[in-house]
Amino acid sequence: MVRGVTNLRPKLMAVALAAVTAVVLFGPVTASLQMSPEARMCGGPNTVVQAEFDLRAAREIWRVFPAMKMAPELEELDGQVHVVVFAGGVDLMGLVVGDGSRPAPVVFDAVCVIPAGGGPPYLYSSVSRAGSDFN
Repeated sequence: MVRGVTNLRPKLMAVALAAVTAVVLFGPVTASLQMSPEARMCGGPNTVVQAEFDLRAAREIWRVFPAMKMAPELEELDGQVHVVVFAGGVDLMGLVVGDGSRPAPVVFDAVCVIPAGGGPPYLYSSVSRAGSDFN
């Protein structure tokens, strides 16, 4: 053994165990530049998707993001929704809001909620990630 070098095997095993435990508890955290059709409804090119998932009802969003501000339109929305969580900034260039106005070119901490039965997506910026698995 080289002087001053300790046995690294127990430390490497501890790191590997911690990594496996994190994946089991929280699932793999992946970010992708390839966007699903649903994600394209909410963000422009060069936008990174952190996660996508379905909820049985829009009002379940507060179980995922407990610190998210209230959104009455989601409380009243019935039926399944698709949720897109964006990493970093969301490029909104080229998107037009329902009233014809153009949003700010980039928003951060964005979450998009898309009704399963159709209808316009709801894009929320500055969504607090406190208490969620998306920090």
